[in-house]
Amino acid sequence: MGERTVVDKEVRDTWEMDASKVSFENPAWKAFVIRVVHDVCRALGVNFNASQPRCELYKLLLYETGSHFLPHVDTEKTDGMFASIIILPTRFTGGDAHLSHGNVRTVFDSSKGSLTETTVLAWYTDVMHEIVRTFSI
Repeated sequence: MGERTVVDKEVRDTWEMDASKVSFENPAWKAFVIRVVHDVCRALGVNFNASQPRCELYKLLLYETGSHFLPHVDTEKTDGMFASIIILPTRFTGGDAHLSHGNVRTVFDSSKGSLTETTVLAWYTDVMHEIVRTFSI
């Protein structure tokens, strides 16, 4: 599968796979991602038709029980990158997403509904975020 990339296990403890090693052949998945991009743009106040954003897989991070990612801000991976989208199509517990920007802080229990629904999270690249430890996969 992927290579285990651990810079510092205290900061991030995940498996990582480069985007060049991942492909999605299911046309229904591709259509789903397009709908997600439309929905995310609407939620973030981005005019999809005017800006024509695209969704580009940078890498696949795989979390196992106990995995986490301490607070950080995403760096721009490609020209024009303005947001990160996380799609979680599997059941899990834990792994809450803690987001903060300026004085606004919020926590998303991203595992709610993960048994029967695909979880989608998105935020602007300048938002500080943390994924707390997952309890089960």
